Amino acid sequence: GTGVYRGPASNLGGLPGSWGSGSPARPARAALASDGTLYVTGRTGGVGKRTAAGSWSTLTPASGYEWCAITVDPNDPRTVIAGTMAKTFNNPYYMSTDAGVTWKQFHKSKGNSVTYNVPWWPTNVHLAAVATILYEPISGDTAFYSDWFGVYFGSALDTATHKWETHEEGHEELVCLALCAPPHVSLLSGHADCNAMVHPDVTQFPAKMVTDSSPIKIQNTMSFDYMSSNSLYMARTMTRTHEPLVAGDGGGLFSGDGGDTWTAFPTQKGFGGRIAVSATSRSIFWVPMGKTGYVSTNNGSSWTTSTGLSTTIMSATDIWLSKNPVTSDRKRADTYYVLDGISLKRSTNNGVSFSQIGALPSGSVTATTRTNVIANPLVADDVWVSIDGGGLYRWTAASGQLKKVPNVSLARLIAFGKYSKLVTPQTATLYVLGTVNSQNGVFYSNDLGASWVRMDDGTGVLWAKGGTMAADFWTWGKVYVGAQGRGVFVGQAKV
Repeated sequence: GTGVYRGPASNLGGLPGSWGSGSPARPARAALASDGTLYVTGRTGGVGKRTAAGSWSTLTPASGYEWCAITVDPNDPRTVIAGTMAKTFNNPYYMSTDAGVTWKQFHKSKGNSVTYNVPWWPTNVHLAAVATILYEPISGDTAFYSDWFGVYFGSALDTATHKWETHEEGHEELVCLALCAPPHVSLLSGHADCNAMVHPDVTQFPAKMVTDSSPIKIQNTMSFDYMSSNSLYMARTMTRTHEPLVAGDGGGLFSGDGGDTWTAFPTQKGFGGRIAVSATSRSIFWVPMGKTGYVSTNNGSSWTTSTGLSTTIMSATDIWLSKNPVTSDRKRADTYYVLDGISLKRSTNNGVSFSQIGALPSGSVTATTRTNVIANPLVADDVWVSIDGGGLYRWTAASGQLKKVPNVSLARLIAFGKYSKLVTPQTATLYVLGTVNSQNGVFYSNDLGASWVRMDDGTGVLWAKGGTMAADFWTWGKVYVGAQGRGVFVGQAKV
C-alpha cells in the first residue's frame, strides 16, 4: 500500500476510508499505545507517529534502513522499540523511552547479551531481517522477536543490557528442500541457506551443520541418496545461490561416513538437481539443474553422459520446485530410473544408456509439475511415480507399464518406510501426501496402495508448505515432511 488508512466502522468491511496524510509510505507494522498514539513502520518513509489528536510526525531513529518491527510497552506508552529490515545479520534495533523524541541503538555487540539453545546456529545470526517485535502484554520488561532464523525471548528490557535467548522448540523456520532417512541414522535434512544436518535423534536439535570440502561454494542442499547395501556411502547436490543461479556456485559431493563429512566431486557437471546412488556399488547418477544425466563410478572424478535422455530434465533456475525425477533400484545393481517428461526410462547398464519402459498420460506433466520417483526398498523392479494433480502410478517388471493406483487423485509427495510387523509377507509401508478417497492429508498404506489410513487432516502447514518427504526405516509408521519455511515435521501412525 501507499500509506495508512482510517475510517468509520461502516468502512471496516473493506471499503477504504480517508488516507492518513503524513503516514509512512509502504507501511509494514503498526502498534497502538495505551494513550491512543499509533506508531507505524514503513519500508519507505521510516517510522511514523500519529497522536490521538490526529497529527502525524516522523520519528525515524536512523537513516538508510527499511523498517518493519514495532512494539510499545503495555505499561508505558512512551517506551517504543523499532526494528530494521536489512537483509543481513546483526542489525540494530532502537528503543525510545520518550515517545520517539530520542532513540538508543542496540545490537548484538552493543547493549545485548544472547544465549543460543540451538547448537548448530552460527552465532552471527542474531537480529537477521527482523520481522516482528512484540512486548509481552503484562510484564512490560520482556518481549519476543522473530527474524530469518527463529524466535527470541528478551528480558531485562528496562535495563541497560537486554538479555535475549533463542526460543526455538516448535518454532522452526528452515526452508527444507531435501530429506533422506537411510538405515544408519534417523534422518538427514537439507535446507536453503543452512546447508544440511544429520539427525541421530529427531527429538533433539542437530549438533552442527555438516562440514564440506572446498572448492565448491555451498548454501542450499537439494538432494541426497545412499547405497542400499552400505548406507554410509552417500551423495548430495547443492547450489550456492537462489536466484539467479550462478555457474560454478554449488555442485555435488560424496560421503563415506554416513553424511558426517563430505568431499566435493573432483569434476563437477553442474550444480543442484537430483542424485541417485546404485544399490550395490559406488556408482552415482546425477541430473544437474538444466542438464541431462551423467554417471560416475569413481566418486565424481570423471563422468559419462547418459544416452537416451532429454538434454534438460530439470529446471535450470528453480531450486524451490518439489520435483525428484530420478532413483536407483534399491535391490538391483546398476539400475536407474528417470522420469523424462511423461516417459519413465530405465538404465540397466549403470546409467550409460536409458530406454523407455512406461508412459504417463499425455499432458499430465509439464516443466513445473511436482513429480517424484521412488523405488520399493524391499523389492527389485518396483517403481512409483507421484504427480501433483495427476495421482499415483506404479511400474513393475511383471506389468511392464505404468498403472494408476486407485483412489489416489493427487499425490504431491511419496516415501517408503519400515514394514509393519502385522503384515505378512514383509511389505514396505508407503506414504503419500495427497488426496485419497476424496480427502486431503498424509496417508499410509501397509499393502502397497490397496488400502489407506489417514494420519493428517490436510488443512494445516503440511498441505500448504510440504515440499519433501522421507520415512523412517527404524520405526514403523514414522514419516518426515519438510516444509518450506517451517522446518521438518515428524508424524507417527497409531498402531
